[in-house]
Formats: sequence, structure tokens, C-alpha cells
Amino acid sequence: MNVNTIKAGAFAPKIQVAAPTNNADAIISAIRKADDAGLDLLCLPELILTGCTCDDLFFQPTLINASASALQRIMRETADCSVITVFGMPIMSGSSLYDCAVVIRNGEIFGVVPNTAANPRYFSNTAPEAISIQGIGRVPVVSSIGCGIIAFAVTFGAESDMNLPFPSIECRLDSSIEILGSANARREKLRAKKKTILYANSGLGESTTDFVYSGHCLIFDNGELAAECKPFENTMAIAQVSETLENSEPASCETEYRGMKKRPFIPEAFSITQAKEIIQILAHGLAHRAAEINAQSFVLGVSGGLDSTLALIVSLEAAKIMGKNAEFVHALSMPCFGTSNRTRENTKKLCAATGVRFETIDLTESVTQHLKEIRHDISNKNVVFENAQARMRTLVLMDIANGEGGLVVGTGDLSESALGFCTYNGDHMSMYGVNGSIPKTLMQAIIKAIADDSSLELREALCDILETPISPELLPGDNGNIVQFTQKLIGSYELNDFFIFHALYKNLSPKSVYELALDAFADDYSPDEIKKWLKSFYKRFFASQFKRSCSPDGPQATVLSLSPRKGLFMPSEAKCAEWIREIEDSPRE
Repeated sequence: MNVNTIKAGAFAPKIQVAAPTNNADAIISAIRKADDAGLDLLCLPELILTGCTCDDLFFQPTLINASASALQRIMRETADCSVITVFGMPIMSGSSLYDCAVVIRNGEIFGVVPNTAANPRYFSNTAPEAISIQGIGRVPVVSSIGCGIIAFAVTFGAESDMNLPFPSIECRLDSSIEILGSANARREKLRAKKKTILYANSGLGESTTDFVYSGHCLIFDNGELAAECKPFENTMAIAQVSETLENSEPASCETEYRGMKKRPFIPEAFSITQAKEIIQILAHGLAHRAAEINAQSFVLGVSGGLDSTLALIVSLEAAKIMGKNAEFVHALSMPCFGTSNRTRENTKKLCAATGVRFETIDLTESVTQHLKEIRHDISNKNVVFENAQARMRTLVLMDIANGEGGLVVGTGDLSESALGFCTYNGDHMSMYGVNGSIPKTLMQAIIKAIADDSSLELREALCDILETPISPELLPGDNGNIVQFTQKLIGSYELNDFFIFHALYKNLSPKSVYELALDAFADDYSPDEIKKWLKSFYKRFFASQFKRSCSPDGPQATVLSLSPRKGLFMPSEAKCAEWIREIEDSPRE
């Protein structure tokens, strides 16, 4: 067999969502850059002409018509470019909308390739013989394309296993999200195929409502990594590649999300590298949102607890991505009735070590006045007394952010969201929640890794925060001590995160979750204790869906999201009786 060597590239230029005219500029610029560099073949991401995150805007004729017009302009303005370019766009043909890859060169279309595994809510999953494009006419539907000395196939996604014996060069267009471990998983999946592959994934500019897209681009030559644009680098991967040799068998690839037995959200051998990977995903989501609304600061409440500590670290990294200094982050300590001396001091040490703009606003007087106004007896330490403090803190943060054109960074985590352990329209609400996909056990691992990698001053503050009992600190204590202990109220986070992983990510039955927990925690909890807290988990989870139904935007960085938009779809009125009955009927051992 003849082996052709070509110069190829994969690139994910920065785009704007639902802006085909702007994105056509980015595509034209990329084609010209590739042509000037002498590339023979260029692969761009799936749906790059509109952005893959348009969702129900794909139903809008305005967007689809603008895409067709933008395609015509791309062809017109690259007619002198000999590089073959493959890029994604939506195409309406007859009454059907297709998620297509378009192949162009010298201003001509060689064919289109529909994605037959596209989201059926928006796109047809059929592959007709031809597709009609507005203003262009009928274009053949192809899978393999020959152009001069180059023969290649077009596929979608890192996971595709289409049997394409000829040709063996593949352009793979993708629109997958960035979560912990996804970049390495892509590398291994593509490496295992033992082929020559140009892979381009959606990148910067996509919506960060619930997910983050990194623009990860890879080029493999016969199964060997030849070039890479790492997540968030925003460069063009370029390499000399050849057609794949025959008789190569794909290697098996282990893709299971592996974790510690008791703490399944934490990958094995968790290190600073993985901690930083998570922080980068969260920070890029926050930075993009801040840039889109022209935020002048990040405003967040700091309590000396785990959640606000991670949110502060993410905010600092986002400010760095935006080219801002640490003072772009406005951290507020808002002590009230239950704030302990220990968390108060840890907050000061943390903010001093990180160099953020720090301010203390004591809310005791304002909350006391508020309780008087609503005629609540201040000696009655019920839920009104507690939630008034949480809501006052959110009111202060929102108003300060309005005053300085800032963005309120939310601190609530995945564990609290699943358990409903947050105050509705208090700590439950923000302008962008960065911790929403981070369970408490993983949060502890991230902060521990950051502490071990930090200066002495920051390390001391982070270590004491890790050792401080988790508490909402809403009830007054004696001599400034903590009197509320969260894990006595709702169960240990180690247990609850185990339940969350197996019940919500693995979708196992309560009986199976119980049996797994009996095995994992045999030395830590009795069967009765596990039953008690498992029932508590399901009751809290079902009763709290109304809080999750209006949760703020925020990026997913782990395998699980409870977002009402792209994560968990669940009615707020669902009853948990069947789940509780199954737990009660399970044997004790």
C-alpha cells in the first residue's frame, strides 16, 4: 500500500455562541493561518460555526439562515486557500436539521458528513444521499473523501468506533466537555485506535452555563501522539502525518472512572496535578462568564470553611487567567451570632496569604434589626433565626457586587446541593457557582493538595481550615466556640458522598447502595447506622429538588452534575417512599 505523508492541523479557535457571522471570521482566519503554514488538511470542532451550546436556539430559523450565509462567505473568502478544511455547522435540508461536518477547499464543497449520533432533540440522525444547503444547492453526503493525494474519513467524537478500512486518516470533530481526567481519557482512547487521527474539540467561547469546553486538539500518527493543543492553550496543533499501516489492532482502553473504595469521587493516587486540573476547569468557566458580562471584580463571602476556601482559590486563578491581580477578588467576612473565633482568624490568615482585597462586615446588628422588623423573638433560635443570617449575607454580597460591577461567586458544593443543606435564596444563590460539581470529600483532597504545594503562610491557614469541624455557624456558642456540627446533623460526608456517587452517578438501587456501603464501611459504621444515614440521604435528596431547580449557573468538573439544565432532570414533588421501603426491607448484613 502507498503511504502518503501530509502536513495536518487541528484547531479550536475562540468563538461566540449563536454568532455565525463572528465565527465565520474566526474560521476564515484559521484557514488562512493553516494555508500560510503549508497545511494540507485542517480539522476544526463540531458545530463551530454556531457553537455547540446553542441548545434550543437551534430551533430558530434566524440562526440556521445566518449559518448558511456564513458558510457562503467562508467559501468566498478562502477560495485562494488550498488547505482542505473540515468544520462543523447545523444545516437545514428540507424539514430536517443536521449536525454536519463540511469539507471545503479553494472555495468549493467536497461533501458533508451528518453526525448520526447527534442530539435527537435538535438534529436528525439519518444520513441521506445528499443535503440541500440554502444558497448553495445539493451537496453529496460522504463518509470518505479523496482530494488529490489525500484520502480521509470524517467521524465525530473520541469514542467513535466506525469501521473505516479505507481511508485510515480520520478527522474527528467533537464537542465534549472538560471534567477531571477527560483530557487523559481522550488521549488514551485515540491512541488505542492505532490510526492517524486529527481530533478537534469545542473550545473557548462556548457557553459556561453548566459545562466548560477546553479546545483540546490532538494529532495521532499511527497511534503515536504527534502534536497536541492542551486544554485551554488555544493554539493550533500541527504535525506531519501518514496514512495508517494495515493490520494494526486497536488496543483495549480502560475508561472506567476509578476511585477509592470509600471515597469514589477521589481518583486513585490523587495529586496536585489533578487538583490543579480541576481548578483550571472551574477557573476558566468563571473567567469566561466574567469576561462576557464585563465584571469588574469577583465578590465572595469567606467563612474560614472548605467551600469558600476553594471558591477563593478558583477566583484567584480566574483573575490570573483574565490578566488581573489578586485584588480583583473582593473577599468579605460577615460574622454574626454563631461565628467562631477559629474560623474568623482562619479567614484573616487565608486572605492575607493570598493577597485578596479583604473586608469584614459584622452582620449582628443588621440581622437583629431584621428579626425585630419581622417580629421574630431573637431568643427563638429556630430556622428563621438561622436562615435570616444566611440570607442577609447573600443580600450584602449581591448589593456590594452591584455597587462595584462585580460578580458574586457562589461557594455551595455538590454534597450540600444533593442533601439540600443550604438556605434557599441564601448561600444557595449566587451569580455563578464554581463548586457545584465538587463533593465535600473531593474538596478536602483538593485543598490538602494545594496546601502541600503552597508557601508556609498559606499552608498553615489551609491546614487549619481542613482540621476545623464543618459547621454552618448559625447558632451562638460559648466563648466563641463552634456549637453546630454539620456531620452530626446530616451524617458524615464520607458516607453521604459514597451514597451520592452510587445512587446518582451509578444509578444503583437503594438496596445495592446499602450493600456496597456495608462492605466499604464495615470497620467504621454499624449496619443500623448505615441504614439510618442512607434513609436520611434519600429523604433529604427528594425533599430538596426545589432548591436545585433554580440553582445558579456553574461549571461541571467531575463526573456528576445536579444542574436542572444539563445534569439532573427531576420533579420537585417526587416522593421517596419506595426508596425508603427498599432500604428498610434490606437485611442488616
